[in-house]
This record gives sequence, structure tokens and C-alpha cells, in this order.
Amino acid sequence: MTGDLVHLGKTQGDFTCVSYQSPLAKKRGETSGWLPSAALTPVGPMQSPKASDWIGTWDHPDGSITIRPATSGKLRIRGEMLVQGRHDVYPGEIKAEVRPDKESIAFVAGGSIPFETPDEGNGECRVRMQRIGVWLMVEDNVQCGDHGVTFTGFYHCKK
Repeated sequence: MTGDLVHLGKTQGDFTCVSYQSPLAKKRGETSGWLPSAALTPVGPMQSPKASDWIGTWDHPDGSITIRPATSGKLRIRGEMLVQGRHDVYPGEIKAEVRPDKESIAFVAGGSIPFETPDEGNGECRVRMQRIGVWLMVEDNVQCGDHGVTFTGFYHCKK
């Protein structure tokens, strides 16, 4: 639909692979497919978001992320995700106290390791967040919970 945000994948010829998940959906579900590249308009992150642009409780199917002020210009981030599997529910969790950079919040292991540190393959949770329009876009390395739980997606702020 016009105006929907999608994650972009590879481009082949005149088409781009995209994945879409409605941030307002009540259940998690992702659709992937090919769209004409000409039908896509790039959307960049919010330029220099203020601390208040991050603050709030951000919802997504199966979970939420709460961002609150902390000390010394840092933000306190807490997120929980519960994904229903075939027979079990799998939890995910993120916790960090970090200072946002110019356009994003990024952290490893709760903020104790700089995000730019190369991934040593030790299974530590790596998260990057950006504000895109009214949305919070989150990407992780699928190491923030059990059995492939991911926080990746678009979140809307609760009012």
C-alpha cells in the first residue's frame, strides 16, 4: 500500500525484494516479495533526533520496547518479546543504558561494548534503532532471545 514502510533486500533488474510487517498488526506476520524498484521511495532516518523523540513505550506484535531518560544524557532501554512457537513460547529481552548518537541508538551487551566492536560470534545481543517518521525501526542480530526471537521491525508509540 502507498505509504507503507518496507525493509529492502536485494535488487535484480527492475525489481527489489522487500519484506513487510504491519506495525499495527495484533499478530506477528511478515510478507516478502518483489516490487518494481520504481515504485519504492527511499525514506531516511530522522535527522538528529532529540532525546524526547526516543522516549515512550513502543509496541510491536509480540512485544514492546520502553525508552526512558537515564543519567548523564543516556537513555534506559527495556524490551520484551514473547514469540509463540509450535509448542512453546520463546522469550527475548533487551536491556541497555546508552547515549544516542547523531541518528541512532546502537548497543551490544546492554551498552557495555561499543556497537562498532566487531562481532566475535560469541552470541551477544546487538541492536540498532532509528526513528523513521513516526516509527521506531529496530534491527538486531537474532541473539536477543531464545530460538530465533528477534526484535527487528517497525514499532509504533503508545499514546
